[in-house]
Amino acid sequence: MRRASELTVDVVSPSQFLERALKCEGSRKIEKVFIQMLFLSDLEEKPHVLMSLTQKAALMLIDRDILWHERRELREMLLLGLSDHLHSSVSGQRIFEWVVKAHGVLTNPPQNELAVMRSFYENSQLRFNRLVARDLKDNTAYPYQEYRLSSDSYSHLGHFSWIYAREIELLRIRLSESHADEIALLDEGSGFGHFIMTCAAVLQPQELARIHFYGIDRKEQDTIFAVEESRRFPNLNVTWLIGDITAEDHQGRLATLHNGHPVDMIVANHILEHLEFPPADKVWQWVQMSKSALAISVPLEDSLKSTLSDHANEFTVETLRSLGREIERRSHGAMVADSRYVEGGVLLFQRKLIFDVAPPVVPPEKVPASSRLGIHGAGFQKVFRQELRAAFEEFSQSVLIPGVSKPLPEPLRPDRRIVAIGDVHGELRALLCILISAGLIHPMTGDWIGGPARLILIGDIINRGFRHPLGEFPLEACLYLRNLYAEAHQFGGNVTALVGNTEMRMLTGNRRSLEPYLTFPGIFEWLKSELQAQVREGYLQVLAHGGGLLFAHAFVSRQHVLKEEGLAAFVERANGELQRALANDNFKHPLFHEENGVMWMATREGTSDSLAFDLVYGHNEREHGEPELLFDRRAVNIDVGFTRKNRGYVTLTDNRLQAYSLRKNRQAA
Repeated sequence: MRRASELTVDVVSPSQFLERALKCEGSRKIEKVFIQMLFLSDLEEKPHVLMSLTQKAALMLIDRDILWHERRELREMLLLGLSDHLHSSVSGQRIFEWVVKAHGVLTNPPQNELAVMRSFYENSQLRFNRLVARDLKDNTAYPYQEYRLSSDSYSHLGHFSWIYAREIELLRIRLSESHADEIALLDEGSGFGHFIMTCAAVLQPQELARIHFYGIDRKEQDTIFAVEESRRFPNLNVTWLIGDITAEDHQGRLATLHNGHPVDMIVANHILEHLEFPPADKVWQWVQMSKSALAISVPLEDSLKSTLSDHANEFTVETLRSLGREIERRSHGAMVADSRYVEGGVLLFQRKLIFDVAPPVVPPEKVPASSRLGIHGAGFQKVFRQELRAAFEEFSQSVLIPGVSKPLPEPLRPDRRIVAIGDVHGELRALLCILISAGLIHPMTGDWIGGPARLILIGDIINRGFRHPLGEFPLEACLYLRNLYAEAHQFGGNVTALVGNTEMRMLTGNRRSLEPYLTFPGIFEWLKSELQAQVREGYLQVLAHGGGLLFAHAFVSRQHVLKEEGLAAFVERANGELQRALANDNFKHPLFHEENGVMWMATREGTSDSLAFDLVYGHNEREHGEPELLFDRRAVNIDVGFTRKNRGYVTLTDNRLQAYSLRKNRQAA
C-alpha cells in the first residue's frame, strides 16, 4: 500500500485524488492530501469551493455563512466523487477542519488554525449581535420555504439569528414572571457560545444581571473565544462546562448544576437531529430538568444524509408539532407547547402558572433535637427528595381519568380554582403525585406554582404512612404542607388543612392509636405543639367552604347547623369554636364529639334530607378507590385510600366539580 507522501499529480480529478488518498496509510493523511490538493495547479478540475476559498480567505472574512456554504459545496463534491463505502469516512467535522486549514494556508500572510477560528468567531458574533437586535423588533415567521437549507440563498447566520431572537423573547417572559433575584438558563450543546454572548450583547444590563447562564459542550476549544469575550461584560454571570450530552450520567450531572435546583430555562439548538434515541425521550428529559421553559430548534426537511453531516433524526413541520403534542400528553398539560414558529424549526414550551418560591424550609429551632428529624439534615431533606422523584416518576407513568361530576351550588370566580384531597395518612409520595397532577407544585422542587389556586386537605394528614429510615413517624407530609401554606400565600394562593380525627386526638393529648409518634422522645409533644400553632395561625381549621360546598373531614348533618344558619356563618362559627377550645383546653363542644362530631361521624348512606349543605368529605375510605357521589348526589366522598396505592382528588372550576383518578399506564409501564 502506498503512503500519502508518495501520491503524485497523475490523477484525473480532485475526487479521484481524495479517493486514492483515503486508501493510503499514515496519520492525518486526509488533511495532508487536502492541503496538497489546493496547490496542484495542473489539475484539470478546480472545484468552485476552492475558488471561493481563495477569494475570501485573503480578506479573512470567514464567518458562519461562508463556512456553511464552503462546507456544503465540498461535501456535495465528495459525495458525488467518492464511492459509497468511502464517503462515510468524511464527516462534517473533518470537512470543517479542512476548510479552516485551507483558509489559513491561503491567507496572506498565512495564519494558523487558532487565528482563523478567532476570525470566524468574531465575524460571526458581530453579525449575530446586529441581526438578533433587528429580529427582536420583528417576530414574523421565518421564510423557510424561500431560504431552505439546500438553497444557495440560505443564510446560516440569518436563520440562527431569528432562532435566537425567539428564544430571547421567551427568556424575557421568564424574567418578567419571576419574582426571584436570579434565574438560571442552560444552553445545551453551546458550541462556540454564540447564543449566550448574543444575550450579553442585546439584553439590558439589569436583565443580564438577573441571569446565571450555563453553557455546556463536549469540546473545550470551541468555547475559548466566548470565554475571553465574556470578560468584557461585567453583568454577565456565565459558567462554561465540558460534557457529553449522550453520556449516561449527563442528566444527573445537570441536576446538580444550579445548587441542586433545576434551571429555569433550557435552550437546545440543532441537537436533536444528531442523537440516536427518540427525540421525545430527550425532550422529556429536558422538561424534567427545566423549571419553567424550554426552547428547541431543529433543521427541517434536511435529509438524514445531510448537507453537512449525517443525521439520526429527520424533522418536518408536522413532526415538530407532533413532538409538542407528545410532551403535552406526557406532562398531562403541565407543559404547554408554543407552535407558532415551527415552520422555522423552533418549538417553545412553558409551564402553566409559573411562580418562584423558596424551597420548603421549617426553622430548625422548631424541631426538637431528640426527635432526630432535622429539616435540613438527613431526616427530612433526604426523604423528601426521594419521595418527590418517586412521585414524579409515578405521575409520568399514569393516566388521568375523569370521574364523577356535579354542578356547583355557587359559581367560582373565573380566576379561582379549588383542589380538594382526601385523607393523606402520611403518604407523602401519594400527596406529591396528586399535587403534581393538579398543577400545584413543581415536579422537580416541590415549590408552589399554583398561582391563585386554593388547596384544601380534608384531614387525617398525619398517622400511618411509609416507614421512615429513622423509625415510623410520618411527619414529612405535615411539615411539607405547613410550608406550602406559606409559599402559596405569597402568590395569592391558599392552602387549608382540616382537622381530622387523628389531628383532634393529637390536639387533645389522646395518645390512643398514635403509638408510632411515641417511638422517640419529644415527637408527640413537638407535633402537638406544631398543630396548636397551625390552628392559631388559621392554617388548620375545622371546616372550609367554596363554590357553595362545605368541606369537612367527616359527615356533617343538619344537627350540627343552627336554625337559619348560612354556610359561611356555620363555617366561621365552627372554626371559632376550635380557637376557643384550644385557648381554654376544653374540647367538649358537640362539634368535636368522638361519635357524632364533624371529625368522627361515619354515616355512609342516607338521603339528601340529612344534609344542610352540599358536602365534600372523607374519613370513610371508598371501596373502588375513587371519589364517589352519595346522598342523592349532594355529597362527594374523596377518601380514595392513599395507603392502598389509590390516587384521586376533585377540582372546582367555574361552576362545576370534577373528580379525577390517576391510574397506572400499562403502556408506559
